[in-house]
Amino acid sequence: MTKLAVLDRLSSKAVIFWILITAILTANLTYSYLSYKKLTEFEYATLDAKLISSKEKRGKNGAAYFSLFFRADGLDFRAYSKTDMKSKESERFAVVVKTKELSFVDTFKTPRLRILALTPLGEKDKLQAGVKEFISSQHEDIKTKEIYLNLFLNAEVGEDVENFINGYGLGAFFAISGLNVALLTAFIFLLLTPPFRLIQDRFFPYVNRQLWIFLFCLAVLVFYAYLTDFTASFARAVVAAFILFYFALRGDEILSYKTLFLTTLLCLALFPSFLFSVGFWLSLYGVFLIYLFLANTEFKRKAVVYVALSSWLFFAMLPVIHYIFGIFTKAHLMNSFFSAIFDVFYPVSLAAHLFGLGWIFDGWLIEAVNSSKWLAKSEFLTPLWFFVSYLVLSLVAAFNKRLFFVFNVLIVAYFVAAMIFLRYQGISV
Repeated sequence: MTKLAVLDRLSSKAVIFWILITAILTANLTYSYLSYKKLTEFEYATLDAKLISSKEKRGKNGAAYFSLFFRADGLDFRAYSKTDMKSKESERFAVVVKTKELSFVDTFKTPRLRILALTPLGEKDKLQAGVKEFISSQHEDIKTKEIYLNLFLNAEVGEDVENFINGYGLGAFFAISGLNVALLTAFIFLLLTPPFRLIQDRFFPYVNRQLWIFLFCLAVLVFYAYLTDFTASFARAVVAAFILFYFALRGDEILSYKTLFLTTLLCLALFPSFLFSVGFWLSLYGVFLIYLFLANTEFKRKAVVYVALSSWLFFAMLPVIHYIFGIFTKAHLMNSFFSAIFDVFYPVSLAAHLFGLGWIFDGWLIEAVNSSKWLAKSEFLTPLWFFVSYLVLSLVAAFNKRLFFVFNVLIVAYFVAAMIFLRYQGISV
């Protein structure tokens, strides 16, 4: 095949891909707009919605209230309530809401709507509720229940657990994302490979063992995404897993910017609301930084790569994280250590829950939550001008190794400036 023929073939594939992406996006936006027009036809609308979560919050006067998160057909929305509806999660309700001032763009942003009436429909997602109950039943303390429900199913947590996660900088670990996909896949391979190999050697030695186990992994990941109500960061990671699987079958390079770019386009075409999801973009940028690091470093030993990448990623994400979240404690500096612990803790605790032994770490977790109350907290935010410059530099560094060096200098400068700032704020670091 001539070089010109190869280019023509690649060009044809690119055209087909863009037509496919455009068609998916157009279909989704058209459906969303028609749903929006029906939703706003009158001043009020009655929605058949599932209660995803009920989270306690406190107003400026200290009074408690609850933030409810509902999912209806084509619309996620939040609402306030004076009543705790935690026990009603996964149940369906007929919700009368005011939609007069709702814009089309708002439907992608999880708007806060005013509820005028709330009627139970007597329906419940029994599978999701059953899984939650199975996890909760293995713990006596409400804090450990919240930790594991958040860790495994992205459930909301109370004030104490939220302070624990923020105080120790564990948000990236508790946000169900690509890390969970990687750990779940590794766990399944570790679990299934020995018995599969035993059966394969005896009955079908010519079957590709890795292929069939990975197909099973994909099925588990889709089911897991359903259990988490298709959390944006995890849904992106699952889509990425399917793309990686496709590229692997073709013999293409799987860890590349092309993979990340295609994943981004497919996710936005399939789920346009991801455009407004902070978690989605943070997860996406984190994966981009991993690719950036691997493409510009040449460590030989896997253990060295693991330690170096984990440490570098923490410092590289700081300017982005602190453009959105301001809280900082000294414990955040132990992020690499926490990362190594989490990589063991997550699959071990998952296995423990599968065997009904989920309580084994409860004592340590309760102590950790209680210890977070004594952490000295400060706050600093990345300026907009630095944030934009930082993102631009990181993107162009993907095409120039010298700029990757400059990018690292900027990371060090930011960290030093942050430590000096915090020193003057009274935190000894």
